[in-house]
Amino acid sequence: MNKHLWNLPESEAGIDRLLAIAARHVKLALEYLNRSTSYERKQAICIEIAALRAEREALLHDSEPPHATNKILLNSLHPIRNTSLNQDGAE
Repeated sequence: MNKHLWNLPESEAGIDRLLAIAARHVKLALEYLNRSTSYERKQAICIEIAALRAEREALLHDSEPPHATNKILLNSLHPIRNTSLNQDGAE
């Protein structure tokens, strides 16, 4: 999950949806842990949590930049790998 933290959706709606997914997941997990929750309900909770995880992954995946862009960006930020600058710092 940590590798996706910087790949958050840029739209406010996307971030709001991720927050809603997280809140729903927590509520379902708490309900699952309740002793009075029936076995059938626990099965339904597992199915709903799996759907929430899939939706979260889809939102994060849709907001990822292409892998080639990631490589270029990472290489340009790394001081040793950055060969686009001369010794004096001019391009």
